Amino acid sequence: TVNHYLEILEQTFIVYGVHSYSSKLANELKKSQKYFFYDSGISNSFIKNFSPLSLREDLGCIYESLVFRELKKKQASNVDLRFWRTKNGDEVDFVWIEDRVAHPIEVKTTTTNDRPPRGLLKFLKTYPKAKMCQIFNLTRSEIISVDNFVIHYRQFSDLVRGITKNDIMND
Repeated sequence: TVNHYLEILEQTFIVYGVHSYSSKLANELKKSQKYFFYDSGISNSFIKNFSPLSLREDLGCIYESLVFRELKKKQASNVDLRFWRTKNGDEVDFVWIEDRVAHPIEVKTTTTNDRPPRGLLKFLKTYPKAKMCQIFNLTRSEIISVDNFVIHYRQFSDLVRGITKNDIMND
């Protein structure tokens, strides 16, 4: 029943389902999906919370949805958007697959230490062709190198202000 309702919501452009990414590794979740509302007002209405961001406890979900909507706007025909999660709990919020090369994108409201998220590093080690990745956050804006991978920290405001599709993975 739930799958039927989700299908109706997708067909009416209320939610969008994002499939999990896998290159047939046995430890990844193969058939899972995450759903995002196209309109944050509808999601706020469902949970009955229109409080200002400073009072919200679901900031992670709000910013993840924001990044999703902006990535969808920039998605071209040679790009697929997925997420990655393993049975061990390692996760990457989005996987931008352009011309069959996967690039992880993580969403964090805060970046409290210098080390990138564990799931992101696990993804990069599992898929070494993904030499670069993005971490969208509130305050940090820099490029670092960890274990021969280039990691771009970008602020949410940059994404909304006008980072182009080429800026997402071609810096």
